[in-house]
Amino acid sequence: MLNSGINKVILLGRVDGEPKIKQVGDEEMLCFTLVTTEQFKKNGHDSTHHEFHQVRASTKPNDIKNIIEGKILYLQGRLRTQQELDENSVKRYNTYIIAYAIEHVDIKLLLVK
Repeated sequence: MLNSGINKVILLGRVDGEPKIKQVGDEEMLCFTLVTTEQFKKNGHDSTHHEFHQVRASTKPNDIKNIIEGKILYLQGRLRTQQELDENSVKRYNTYIIAYAIEHVDIKLLLVK
């Protein structure tokens, strides 16, 4: 019998903006935005939707120095929602992806149909 849930995220997207190293609790984390793009037909017309995912990753792997703006990444991780206070002391809930596996993807592989 399954007594726990599944919390798994798999994304393929492009790094948006420059990643930053931030102190999160007692750990340094690499924080960046990953953009995924969904293409679909709506009312007979081509449409596109971009989703911006906030990602946090450990700074321990050596390959984080290669995570730069514009790179295409495949990542696996889990969702984490944290309560934070904004500048007006209002509670806000932010959901992040905690990445535990990150792979760089060669754009040429994506262009093969």
